[in-house]
Amino acid sequence: MSFLKLHHQLTLFNSLWMAIPPYLSMTQPKKSFEEIVQWMGGEYKKMSHFLVGCLANSLCHPSNSKRSAFEKVVLCTCRLCEFYINCQYPTHDAISLDSMEASLNCFHDNKDVFLEHRVLKKICVLVKAANAQSIKARDLELKKTCRCNHQKISSSYNHEFTTEQVQIYQKHTHFNFPKIYLNSHFRELIEMFGSLEQYSPSTKELLHKSEVKKGYWGSNKTGDFYLQILESNARIESFDVCKLNVNSGSCDMTSPNISHLRPPHVLKSPTGPYKYDFGVFLSSICNPELQNNMEIATYRFLNGQAISVVDEELDIISIVLYKSIAVHFLKYGMAIWEKQILRCTLETHWHGCLPCHDWVWWQACRQSRVMSWQPLESLVPPLPWKALKGCLPVQLITLLKFSIIIDGKAMSDLQLAFVQTTTIAAGGAIERASGMEKVVQATPGTECQLVHASEIDGVAHLIPFDPDSITNC
Repeated sequence: MSFLKLHHQLTLFNSLWMAIPPYLSMTQPKKSFEEIVQWMGGEYKKMSHFLVGCLANSLCHPSNSKRSAFEKVVLCTCRLCEFYINCQYPTHDAISLDSMEASLNCFHDNKDVFLEHRVLKKICVLVKAANAQSIKARDLELKKTCRCNHQKISSSYNHEFTTEQVQIYQKHTHFNFPKIYLNSHFRELIEMFGSLEQYSPSTKELLHKSEVKKGYWGSNKTGDFYLQILESNARIESFDVCKLNVNSGSCDMTSPNISHLRPPHVLKSPTGPYKYDFGVFLSSICNPELQNNMEIATYRFLNGQAISVVDEELDIISIVLYKSIAVHFLKYGMAIWEKQILRCTLETHWHGCLPCHDWVWWQACRQSRVMSWQPLESLVPPLPWKALKGCLPVQLITLLKFSIIIDGKAMSDLQLAFVQTTTIAAGGAIERASGMEKVVQATPGTECQLVHASEIDGVAHLIPFDPDSITNC
């Protein structure tokens, strides 16, 4: 925070911090960064999702003299967050351990940019004493010289004090404290004992209430009450062990029933039990710009499916609207699919608030399947947009199920989604320090598209580039 204050970027950083949109399992920050006095484990976990993005966007326009320092700050923060996230993996292999160690080494190589901001009380006392001694020596010399040399002598002593202050900072500021030292042993501990237990003091503070206070309240509060507390905890633990032994079949983590195939997407929360015509749906939309974009996107989609429809034939399309979709994503390091509920309510209010339109990943480009006898490198081109791997963040407008009647015959229902798309900024170039890419809103006429619901690939989280708007992220 002192680095941002020094370079007058703290106000912009706090504005970006408060403009972070809500995310799945993560609430929007209610306090600015400098207003948070005590950081807890949940706040650290929430902050790790968007700290690098806010910092990179607040330091994105440096002058030539500050460019090197700004890049080192973003790079150092990014690598430290990567190390923190890698440590939370439930299982590790050689690749994850190498990545964790490389992130920590990069942090140590660039942490010197923060040394001048680690000024402790002891160092302030030394600087204050050096300043007092410099002022005393300056005043003695000023008394011995004439007034015409006073300015020259004062500037000379000020320069000497500034040099001495820098030397004190370089000598006494360091990162030599236990938490930094323990990080270097994480890889060794993981290789010896497995994944880290994510120890947090707040857990022990909560256990103090259940294992000490409740036991004391249940005792007769005599001189040997501590023995009664220990016996009560031992009895509760023995019952817990008995429960685990009785239900051992349900705790088998080696069960082969874990599904390795992705479950299909499921549309949920229909707006009504009946289908109605697509033309009626378009006329019910209050926003004329959105209505026009949806109509253009529908014609574009149908032409791509080799289905020709004119304006008078929109009634051959019947739809059912949905407010949410259930998708599944693979958890890091585990062969388990976890379900996410993505929401989109079009113009309907969500629980008394504004309409909800979640940001999701859209698989805009997919690799075609290659036979086993075909050379993979020569036939499968790399996916575009580098780190995004053919996916773009889009905003869900609405979900619907299409039924098209042609020549009196109904085609199979299509599960589709209206989305507001984005495009890659700066040719998809990745920022060297933060490792992030920028996207902007698509050009008019192509910002709204109709895509298959199966191409939606989980929730996306965007860091706003401008605190007052989320069109650039």
